Amino acid sequence: MTEFMMLVGLPASGKSTYAESLKAKGYHIHSSDAIREELTGDENAQDKNTDVFATLHKRVKDDVSNGISCVYDATNMSMKRRKAFLDEIKKYNCHKKCVLFVIPVEVCKERNKNRERKVPEEVFDKMLKQFNVPMRYEGWDEIKIVVDEEYNYDEEYVKLRQSAEIFEQDNSHHRYSLMKHMTKSANYFLYHFIDAVSCFQFENLSTALYNHDIGKLITKTFINQKGETTDEAHYYGHDHAGAYLFLCGFSQDLIESTDRILYIASLIDWHMHPYLAWKESEKARERDKRLIGEDMYQDIMIMHECDRAAH
Repeated sequence: MTEFMMLVGLPASGKSTYAESLKAKGYHIHSSDAIREELTGDENAQDKNTDVFATLHKRVKDDVSNGISCVYDATNMSMKRRKAFLDEIKKYNCHKKCVLFVIPVEVCKERNKNRERKVPEEVFDKMLKQFNVPMRYEGWDEIKIVVDEEYNYDEEYVKLRQSAEIFEQDNSHHRYSLMKHMTKSANYFLYHFIDAVSCFQFENLSTALYNHDIGKLITKTFINQKGETTDEAHYYGHDHAGAYLFLCGFSQDLIESTDRILYIASLIDWHMHPYLAWKESEKARERDKRLIGEDMYQDIMIMHECDRAAH
C-alpha cells in the first residue's frame, strides 16, 4: 500500500538522515529545506515559506495520487498544520504514518553546532514552546517513535525532577515550589477521584499531574508578552515544552507503550486550555471536544480541578 510519512522533530534531530535511508526503498523525499534552496538559492531564506510549502504539498499530493510512497521532511511541530494537511489528503488511499523524533533539545543543539547550516539557538526554544504531541485523532494510521539510543534519558530525567524540588515559581498565582505544586495536584486527585475513575484513568492522570508543569523549568521569564520586564515570572508555552520533556523522560515506556505515553503527554500539552482557549470561547471548547473526544476532554477537566486546587 502507498505510504505517506510525515517526520516530526526539532532541527538536528535526525529527520533528514532518516528520510535518506528510505530512498533505497523507493520513497520520494520532499524536504522543506531542499525546496527552499531550489526556489530561492538559499535554504536559510524565510521570505518564501508560502511558496515553499505550497510546492511541497503539491509534490506530496502528486505522489500519493499516483501510488508513490513519500516522506514529508520538515519540523511539523504544530498539530493544526499537521491535521490541516492530513485533511487535504483524506481522499487518497494511502497509509498515513507519523514519525516523531524524541531527541533531547540539548542533543539537538550540540549536533547543530557541527552542522554546516546552523539554526539559531533561540529557534529550538521557540519550537519547544509550540510543540504539539502527535495523536491519532489528527488522522494518523500509525505513529512511530525514534529516540537517541546513546543518550541516558533516565539519568537526565532524574536531574530534571531534582531541579523541580528547589524551583521557585515567583508568581503570585502559586505559593508553592514547582515540585510541591505538582505533588499537591496529584495528591488532590488521589483523595478526590480514586473512586471515580478506572484504574487505567488513575494511572494516566496521576502521572500527568505529577509532571504537568515540568516545562516551567525551561520557559521561565520575567519579560511579559509586551516585552516589559516584570516582578512576576511568566511561563509562556510551558505546557508544550513540558509535554516534550515528559516524552524524553519516559522514552523507554514510550517505545514499549507508545499510545499510553503519548496520551499522557497530550494531557500535559492540553492542560492549559481550560485556563485560556476554552475559558475565552465556548466555540473553541466544543470544537476541541469533538476532536479529542469526550473521554480525553473529561480527563483534562479533572486535571484542571486538581491543578487549581494546588495553587
